[in-house]
Amino acid sequence: MKDHIVLSLPSARAWDSVVGLVLGGLGTRLDLPFERLDELQLAVSTALDALQPGGEVTLEAGFDADELVVRVGPFAAPAATSVVSGHVLRALADSSRATAEGDREWLELTFALAESR
Repeated sequence: MKDHIVLSLPSARAWDSVVGLVLGGLGTRLDLPFERLDELQLAVSTALDALQPGGEVTLEAGFDADELVVRVGPFAAPAATSVVSGHVLRALADSSRATAEGDREWLELTFALAESR
């Protein structure tokens, strides 16, 4: 990935609007159509809902001309795997998968940036 941003914040519903603002700015930077930005924000919001409150959440976004990859975590295993198996993410992201790092999991969402999906 050419460009990469990282945002770490408390895992609490009160911070969801900050995540939405960051994703909105990223969507503007990438010239995402409104519908695609909405899918991105809804997919990340779905992932955040599965996190345990009280910890810290990290949102990483890497992008180039072809795709945007967003990682959200860490989750206590097997929470990310459960989120990936849900129908919501399959409908919103081009691909989603859980990746393990030690005893924690991360959710990785991929969004194509080309005009057609």
